Amino acid sequence: APIHSTRLLRQVCDYEPIRDCFSDLVRSVVGNEGRLVVFIDDLDRCLPDRVVAVLEDVKLILHVPRCVFVLGADRDLIHRSVRIVYQSLNIPDAVFGETERDYLEKIVQVEFILPPVSRENLHRYVESLDGSDTLRACAHVVLDGIGDNPRQIKRFVNEYRLLATLASRSGLTNHGRPQINLELLAKWLTLTRRW
Repeated sequence: APIHSTRLLRQVCDYEPIRDCFSDLVRSVVGNEGRLVVFIDDLDRCLPDRVVAVLEDVKLILHVPRCVFVLGADRDLIHRSVRIVYQSLNIPDAVFGETERDYLEKIVQVEFILPPVSRENLHRYVESLDGSDTLRACAHVVLDGIGDNPRQIKRFVNEYRLLATLASRSGLTNHGRPQINLELLAKWLTLTRRW
C-alpha cells in the first residue's frame, strides 16, 4: 500500500536531502521574493491511504519556505480518511492521542470555507453552460431538483443538451408539430436525477 511505503521511506531514509533539493528548486523558480503555490484539488476523492500519504508528504517533506499548498477538499471526508488509516494501523487512541481535526490542524495553517453559491449566480451558471430559452425558462425547477453543486449542474446541462440534440436531429422538435417539448424534457430529466 502506498502509505506504508511512504512511512517506510521516512523510517529508513533521511528525507532532509529531498526537502533541501525541493527547497532549492522552489527558490530557483520563484526567487527570494516570490511564492510557489501548489493546488491540490479533490484530495477527498482519493482512497484514505493516499489522502494521508499526501498530507504527510506535504507536511514532512514538501513544507519549505516560499512554497504554499492549497488543498481543495471536503473536510469531513479528509477526517474520515485519517480515522480509517490510523484505525487500520491498530494505533491505540492513547498513542495516537489526536482527533482527526487535531491531525488536520497541524497541517493546515489557514482554513477557508467556501460560502454557498447564491441562487442568482447559479442561474447565471446554468445560462453560461446553455443559453437556450428552454433552460432559462425552467432553471428554477432544475436548480430545485439538482441542488447547488456546480459539478452536478454541469452534468445535468450536458445530459440535457445531448438529449435535446438527439431529439432535434431525429425531427422530434420540429416547430410545426413537435413531439417532444424541451422544457418538459428538462423537467423530466431533473426528476430522474433527483429520484
